[in-house]
Amino acid sequence: KLLQVKNKSIWGETIASYQKIFEEDIFGIKMKIVNKIKSKKILMWTLIIVAILIIFSAGIIIAINTRDTGFRVIAGGPVMKIDVWGVCRNVDNNLAHDIFVPTKTSIEWSEFRIHYPAGVVLTDCVECVDAGDCIVIYDGCRQKMKCLNGFCCSLTTEQFIGCPPICAI
Repeated sequence: KLLQVKNKSIWGETIASYQKIFEEDIFGIKMKIVNKIKSKKILMWTLIIVAILIIFSAGIIIAINTRDTGFRVIAGGPVMKIDVWGVCRNVDNNLAHDIFVPTKTSIEWSEFRIHYPAGVVLTDCVECVDAGDCIVIYDGCRQKMKCLNGFCCSLTTEQFIGCPPICAI
């Protein structure tokens, strides 16, 4: 038992002396390498996070102003024509802040047209068509069709509505 304790003690001292040599000779170089690796990892993760944020913010910016996402109407900005679910309105925002116009469902769009904020002006879109043409609503979209005998008709929709007047532009 005494021999084992001695060996452990000698072995421990040997390891300690190697560690001391390692620390003195190589540790400074190793620490520089470790610090460079850590710096590169931090830089890499920072770049990855920034790239992800840019990608997601670009997706948000692109995604607005569609029927499925709704429309942002800028305060004091130009009048925005919103033509969704077969109903077209010009939205003029005279408020001090931007507004969001929900259009994901026809009910949302209908409710906005009924209960829009004071300071916002909604007007019908003027639909100008060429002589002999008209507009037909099909699946929520407007399509240009031909006027026949004073009526607008489409073989695919079988909708018949009166032809609008021709607008002078």
